[in-house]
Amino acid sequence: MLSRRQLLALIPLAAATTLPRLTHATPDTLDVAEARDAALAGEILLIDIRTPAEWEASGIADVAHPLSMIDRGFTRDFVALLEANPGKRPAFICAQGVRSARLIRLMASRGLENTVDVPAGMLGTPDGWIARGLPIKRITPEG
Repeated sequence: MLSRRQLLALIPLAAATTLPRLTHATPDTLDVAEARDAALAGEILLIDIRTPAEWEASGIADVAHPLSMIDRGFTRDFVALLEANPGKRPAFICAQGVRSARLIRLMASRGLENTVDVPAGMLGTPDGWIARGLPIKRITPEG
């Protein structure tokens, strides 16, 4: 298990907009139904890394935690979420799997390799969360 300091070093604050294309560290993947089952069973911590505007437009998976990867506090909030959910593997979902794959490769390059990707994402067709008719929860704008 990585220390809090090591976890905080995983992702530079600017990394969210400049994620490198790395070719190593293939993570585990789950389809959307498997991810929902694993989250309900307490095996994974499903994190929706899209933007607040995307959450508002489509909603998020009913078992997901919204944590935008472009938020300046992403690293801090990610570490806090992991610490609040010991023993759960972090799993990432985005719109169609591009950002989640990049983020996972970046994390692997920084030493966090026990991650899960949900590559069909929320909007993938025909295998995404919404296309499969899985439950969502609505996110309203902050105000």
